[in-house]
Amino acid sequence: MWRVAALAVCLVIVAGVGVWSSGMASRSHVPPSPSAGSVDLRNWNFARNGPVSLAGHWLYYDRRWATGAERGGAVNAVVPGPWPAREASSSAARREGFGTYTVTLRLPAAPAGDSFAVETGQIWSAYRVLANGRIIASPGTPSQTPQGERANSYSTLAELPGGTPGITLSFELSNHLNRYGGIYLAPVIGLKSALASRRRFSEVVSLVVLGALLFTACYHIAFLYVTRAGYANLWFGVLAALFGGRMFFTGTLTYLSIPVMGQDWVWRCDLAATDLLLPAAYWFLALSFPRHISGRFGYILASVSAILALASLAAGPVVGELTLKSTEVIALVVLPYLAQAIFRSARTGDHGAHLALLGVTICALAAFHDILIENSIIAGSNFLPLGCVAFFLLLAGALTQRSHHAFVSVELLADERTQQLHEKIAELELARAAAVSANIAKSRFLANMSHELRTPLNAILGFSEVMRDRIFGGDISARYVEYAGSIHTSGSHLLVLITDILDLAKIEAGKLELVDTWLDLGEEARSALRLLEPQAQSRNVGLALTPGEPHRVLADARAVQQILLNLLSNAVKFTPSGGVVTVTVASAPDKFCAITVRDNGMGIRPEDMERVFENFGQARADVRSAGERGTGLGLPISRGLVEAMGGRIEIASTIDVGTTVIVRLPIRRNIAPADKARAA
Repeated sequence: MWRVAALAVCLVIVAGVGVWSSGMASRSHVPPSPSAGSVDLRNWNFARNGPVSLAGHWLYYDRRWATGAERGGAVNAVVPGPWPAREASSSAARREGFGTYTVTLRLPAAPAGDSFAVETGQIWSAYRVLANGRIIASPGTPSQTPQGERANSYSTLAELPGGTPGITLSFELSNHLNRYGGIYLAPVIGLKSALASRRRFSEVVSLVVLGALLFTACYHIAFLYVTRAGYANLWFGVLAALFGGRMFFTGTLTYLSIPVMGQDWVWRCDLAATDLLLPAAYWFLALSFPRHISGRFGYILASVSAILALASLAAGPVVGELTLKSTEVIALVVLPYLAQAIFRSARTGDHGAHLALLGVTICALAAFHDILIENSIIAGSNFLPLGCVAFFLLLAGALTQRSHHAFVSVELLADERTQQLHEKIAELELARAAAVSANIAKSRFLANMSHELRTPLNAILGFSEVMRDRIFGGDISARYVEYAGSIHTSGSHLLVLITDILDLAKIEAGKLELVDTWLDLGEEARSALRLLEPQAQSRNVGLALTPGEPHRVLADARAVQQILLNLLSNAVKFTPSGGVVTVTVASAPDKFCAITVRDNGMGIRPEDMERVFENFGQARADVRSAGERGTGLGLPISRGLVEAMGGRIEIASTIDVGTTVIVRLPIRRNIAPADKARAA
């Protein structure tokens, strides 16, 4: 921000220094100023020092239309400036005639191949230029019917006659507009080649600037049309269009507008555009810094300025001059208000406020300076055009900075949304992977279920058919008793399998109901060991319990017993003959108790550690070949029961060394409100 502000300040300073240095250069070779209507330039080196401005005191003659006779004697007239004040002439009389500004020039000899010429400054009236009584330029001839004339009073370049050192230069101006006429930019005399080159350069620069302003206006107005937002851009586009219109109506491009519209309508449009500059700038700043600039006052200002602009268009330049005075008075109130409001915006850190504050300050100072000049309080050159250019550039910088901030914010928001999108995609990928895994698990579950259910059912059906059909006769009771035992074993296995499946379904659905009672984990471990003792003896596996002192927890007795039976059954099943399974009950940190089941069996490979907790998961590929078949539901059910009681289960294993499973249960778990209601 400050770099843009510094650049704008440097541009203004360079322009000011250029104006000051050109003035100082002129003072180093200052020609005599017109005094009593004459100026001597014979000692002026035009080739080296350049053209000379004919600003100063001329002789002014007030004449009648019909006879051309003078109304009174000649008076000294200040050029540039409005009509000279003549107390002897009434307004009605002045509307009936025209005025002539005259100065006598003493010139040196022109270089070979070149000649002297005069550039007729800015004249707000129809006029013609005479040299020694001969017309040399007549862009808009004063006529005897001034009310109907179509005056073309743009600046022009007129060649002076050569061969004589003394030339009487006269500017004949129509003064029928009374209050709004005169020479407002002093004529300049110099070599024709230099003046023509300077005019071409000024015209090219003006056309480039006009094109840039019109492009800016179209761009910002189209920006609103495309985005349906950004009304500050709309008013900035209007401001650019008004600046461009004023460039087309005044200055070096007036020669393009006056032939098309006529001097009168050029004045009207120029004054109307000037009246509208203030509300356009106000609304741009009000929409850019809405916290400190009132929108309600903006409606009032826009309404008043619109009325003044319409009055300038409808009533003509005389009324337009009055509306311009009114606009100047309003500006003296509005510009300080805008300056203090933008200063407050700058203090609160609004983007672009520093540049806007600098622009408003420069424009306000230039406007105040020119108002003082126009009312003859001080003398000097007009700074308002330079102030308006600086104001426009700084507002453009402020808008650019705000747009850049908005663009950066959008980029950050887009990056944030992109990051969120990537996170969502990652979540979806995980969900997809989980769904694929669940589908695979479902297929494996169905395959295992069909196998596990079919095996005992086949045994039940086979043995029952043998007994029903008495295949071996009716006296082989011992064999039938054996078959009945097999049927009972298969049915028991089927019941256990179905019970495990139901328990697993309840756990996964969150429908498991727990009834908490105070339990001694040591006693629960002894009870489980007694139930597993026949199985351990048949496999020649030892069982050991090291409970230490009693450890009481508030838990569900059936769930604790099922956990112990599942863990001990797995440990005995996968421990070779002569091995030992040890159960330890001890206290754990954070008000937990730990049950540890340790065996010295075949162990679990690291890549199978997660698989053992899957439904029907098998830790080793050679389990079936070893003859140790199981449902694969023991550990998943155990983990579900432990987590349902607020605990956690951990497993550690080393191949051919053994496996250790640790179950940590809270001494008193946090019971959910629904569980409390069921318990009650």
